[in-house]
Amino acid sequence: MKRAIIIGVALLALAAAGWSALWHVVAGKVEDGLDRWIAREAAAGRVWTCPERRVDGFPKQIQVTCANPAFQGRLGGRQASGRLGTLIALGRVTDPNRVLFDLQGPLTAEYEDGRALELNWSALRVILGRAGTSLDNATFVIEDARLSATGLPAPLAAERVQADLKANPRLDPATNASDGGYALYLRVVGGAFAPLDRLLPATAPIEIETQGRLTRG
Repeated sequence: MKRAIIIGVALLALAAAGWSALWHVVAGKVEDGLDRWIAREAAAGRVWTCPERRVDGFPKQIQVTCANPAFQGRLGGRQASGRLGTLIALGRVTDPNRVLFDLQGPLTAEYEDGRALELNWSALRVILGRAGTSLDNATFVIEDARLSATGLPAPLAAERVQADLKANPRLDPATNASDGGYALYLRVVGGAFAPLDRLLPATAPIEIETQGRLTRG
């Protein structure tokens, strides 16, 4: 009996050590996902800093938090600097290839010419799914979005904007090379822009639904 108890305790300790090791491996993958996003932004001309990075959530969840991340670089074709409230990357040990980004606003940016913009929301989430080392699918959802900017006569708003990407590569028959394309679905619900309301008093909220493809340029 005593021997069975010792064996049972040893097995539990081994299982706990194994789970802890697995958690740290997956945590590394979640951090890697955040680092890849930062690298993609840098390639697009925006350099993000992630101060006060913290990793927690053990034992079931991995949460990587950046408090007050900031960026410098090109936004809308012009040089700008900006800041985001908080960026949180979430992952689960049981699904290491799926990472959810929870962004807390507002997003503010100031341009070199003194112009500024502010984007706020009640919820903004980006979900990335990988197949191997490649992006397989992505979902972007922002709710209660409101954009104000210098020179914009009134804020742009929408109850919900959702964009979905799904890997959909096509091969060039001549070279057999993939275009790295993605199928795109975009939907805007409850859009509003005051100047349109003044021009068209009876207009309904803006509703947009479209599909298309994105390829690497």
